[in-house]
Amino acid sequence: MRRGGDGSDLRWFKGPERCATHTMGTFSDGDRGSTSTWTWASKNQFPFFPNLDGAPFDPIGAQGHVTRLSVDLATTSRPGYEMEMLYPHNGVLSRQDDRYHTVPYGVGLHADGSTSERPISTSSRRAPCDAAQLLDAVRSRARRRATSYFAGPDSSVQECCFVPRNERARPRATVT
Repeated sequence: MRRGGDGSDLRWFKGPERCATHTMGTFSDGDRGSTSTWTWASKNQFPFFPNLDGAPFDPIGAQGHVTRLSVDLATTSRPGYEMEMLYPHNGVLSRQDDRYHTVPYGVGLHADGSTSERPISTSSRRAPCDAAQLLDAVRSRARRRATSYFAGPDSSVQECCFVPRNERARPRATVT
């Protein structure tokens, strides 16, 4: 649906079944249309929600990856969308600097579960996220890099957020 629309031009896009825990950011990308970045998994990421088909929780399928979805809004002949996994690390709760909602951004964060050597939790049925991961140059494929910051052997990381040093601070590729 276009911004400010009344719903008469609502379009549905078909693609593979996925589970998303968080939206990192969404913005318009010129003629390309809408681009949205999420933490996506191929299976249910919430072990406390039973699967409709009765299948047991799948901790491997539940691993979330920062993935970009792009839809071409300029044409109605394409009912689907494109998906691109931006980083191979698994994690949850991706975010970008809140000052950049709805506009292109270059830095994101998420709770990283890809490097944990701790045992799978009996309550969550997954390995803990014990690092914050800085995702730099999210928009530039050639410059993408991920840096993990370990929280410690007895700590876990939950939802990351940006806190600018001051009102005019530009986003920087550091975590403090």
